[in-house]
Amino acid sequence: MAGAEPPQDRTIDGLDVSALLGGGDPDDALMERAFCYYHREAVEAVRVGRWKLHVRKDEHPCQLLFDLVADPGEHVDVALAHPEVVARLEEVVESFQADLGDSSRGIQGSGRRPVGRVPDPRPLTSFDPTHPYIEALYDMHETG
Repeated sequence: MAGAEPPQDRTIDGLDVSALLGGGDPDDALMERAFCYYHREAVEAVRVGRWKLHVRKDEHPCQLLFDLVADPGEHVDVALAHPEVVARLEEVVESFQADLGDSSRGIQGSGRRPVGRVPDPRPLTSFDPTHPYIEALYDMHETG
């Protein structure tokens, strides 16, 4: 949208979502692209199109499949009714694990990049107890 060319010296994992931002119809490839949910460094779930497969919940392995078109609240597990979807999404999970790693399974991941660090970091905000305050995610101890 800005007319800039993406850098060619690194892996870019983003997509052009200008159709979504401009009110247009996204292409089918964008809507069917896999999205992986990580909690810290462990794969929790993967979504492809209408399907979402959970593989971990509360640090415990599981296998729960949801049809997000029919059940956006994820109330009805349909894994037994759709074993072919479960098998396909498990392959997608394995490809994410091979690329980005999965600490719950001891997988390092070949495409994993180091965490970015800022030299001489300084807070951008400060806490004022006399002012209404919402704790930002980046201020929370557990997320850094």
